Amino acid sequence: YDFQEITEWIPAQANGIQKIALDLTARKIYWTTDTGNYIYRADLDTPNSNIELFLSLDSKPNGIAIVP
Repeated sequence: YDFQEITEWIPAQANGIQKIALDLTARKIYWTTDTGNYIYRADLDTPNSNIELFLSLDSKPNGIAIVP
């Protein structure tokens, strides 16, 4: 990837991002927000890809990790 060109990977409507994890095998980016009990994801290879609600939790997540 050419880091000299700035590209928006997470759409602007993804506000309050707190934690991020990358799944380089599946080419996905996952994140939590400062509000809500959710984990979201988007395609890593597609700038401005659609946000997908990946997981709904019982409480606010304290962290996020990808386990191979």
